Amino acid sequence: MIFDTLCIKICRSLIFFLITAVVFAVWNGTMTAIEIKNIVVQLVCVIIMGLTVMRFLLKEKISIRLDPIYIMAGLYGLILIGGYLGSTRSSLNYNNFIPQIYGLIIFFLISIYFTKEDIPNICFLLVITACIASLYGIIQFFCIDPVNWVNVDKPFNVISFFGHKNYFGLYLLLMLPLGIYLTFSSSSYTIKLVSALSSITMFFALIFSTSRGAIFSAIFVYSFSILSFWLIRRKKIQFKKILFSSGIVISFLIFLFIFIIPKESKDHFYDLANTNSNSPLSIRMSYYKSASEIILKKPYFGVGPGNFVISYPLNKKYKTLTHDPNLTLNHVHNDYLEIWVEYGIFALLLYLGILILFIKNNIAAFLKTGSLSQQLLHLTTASAVVGYLFYSTFTVAGRYMSSVFFLWIVLGIGYMGLRKKMGNVRPMTVKNKLYGESWATFVAGAVIVAIFGMMSKTAFCNYAADVWVHKASMYSLKNDYNRALICLDQAIALNNKVVDAFYQRGYVYYHLNKYDEAIESYNQVQSLAPNAVTIPFKKASCY
Repeated sequence: MIFDTLCIKICRSLIFFLITAVVFAVWNGTMTAIEIKNIVVQLVCVIIMGLTVMRFLLKEKISIRLDPIYIMAGLYGLILIGGYLGSTRSSLNYNNFIPQIYGLIIFFLISIYFTKEDIPNICFLLVITACIASLYGIIQFFCIDPVNWVNVDKPFNVISFFGHKNYFGLYLLLMLPLGIYLTFSSSSYTIKLVSALSSITMFFALIFSTSRGAIFSAIFVYSFSILSFWLIRRKKIQFKKILFSSGIVISFLIFLFIFIIPKESKDHFYDLANTNSNSPLSIRMSYYKSASEIILKKPYFGVGPGNFVISYPLNKKYKTLTHDPNLTLNHVHNDYLEIWVEYGIFALLLYLGILILFIKNNIAAFLKTGSLSQQLLHLTTASAVVGYLFYSTFTVAGRYMSSVFFLWIVLGIGYMGLRKKMGNVRPMTVKNKLYGESWATFVAGAVIVAIFGMMSKTAFCNYAADVWVHKASMYSLKNDYNRALICLDQAIALNNKVVDAFYQRGYVYYHLNKYDEAIESYNQVQSLAPNAVTIPFKKASCY
């Protein structure tokens, strides 16, 4: 009993630590490709999971909650793990495996260690950390960066402690509704005031970030949510009528575009979307077109995490580079297409099923409850997830711990708020056969923790390999090829299946006039990634 209580307190404290660490931990501002947050989350989660395993092994009966969201989340996690184990490209940093799988783990851990009564405390911690991050972002707007968080080699942007304005925008898109929830639901005037000021700070930081997708998503989703809440609270209109009216407006806009807008305007839009032009819209369209080509080849199980870059069918624009071998298109700029390309249609359906069912259950609970605080909780968590879903159409959020980690925390908070409303869901109770056998329990727990530890060691080695590859690319850009070669050798020693390391090493050897070694490195790329379309061209240039 004492061990169980101690484990609960330690694990809750570690989860609170993670919430702050994932906001503030950053790798010297140069983390557009590398996130030290991955490592922080992995280390702490291994400790929490080890303690959790020991807790459950010391119980006579183990209860497992069976409801659709839990089941789909579990199946989604299994598909992610299966896709990673079957992938030919084991480097973790350039795919969405680690952020997604540890996001899922955090979702389960929050639902295990916290109850509905803990929601205000978790939300307050999230809002305070978001306020600090927002204040730092606002300071950056005035070109002040006292702790040198922004990479000096890049244009100055409002990114706070995040590697890119879009990660920062996605983070604020998830946190701002929680600030609004506390502002109007807390019984403490101090918390109301702090939450209100934090929400205002987050709003201005979001505007200053110039993340267009996040700003547009926030305006669209929050306006709809506030209007719906006000109308329903005043008993002026039912939510179904609001949805119906929204459908009418959207249909009218589509009708307007098809039949009313002049042909010249429509032709201009189609020209922008033409994949042969260089406009931002046309470039995104080329990404989506290429993703659809890959999906048609492997629609059910995908090409594996991180393998979009070596399956990308277009090589005339992004794959024949002369200055930076790292500057290749390595994601689709659309979360849904990315999941479909890398994990297949079943993973995409499960992912969307989790989020849509979560939104549906929260909306249903919002309509049924008469409590103001409960209505706000359901509406704000659903709004945060809808905003994230909307913005994920235009960018890739699922591969970065900075954004996906907080998505699963919001899902965990919303799930706790739904617990009492899912009374028909009964937990499955499993008898623990090791109960009372202290030595057997200790051995079983040690084995499970050791397995987690070995998995984490592999993940850490892969992460370190990615760091060395990233450093090598920096040296290559400065034409310091000897140092780049040392970094690439370090990366390959840590993980001999990193395609990028061999690809860059071939590039470095070529510029050092070591053509035989360059060809050997390109042969390694072909053995690991048979579909890499540029390798024959690269090898030919060595003769």
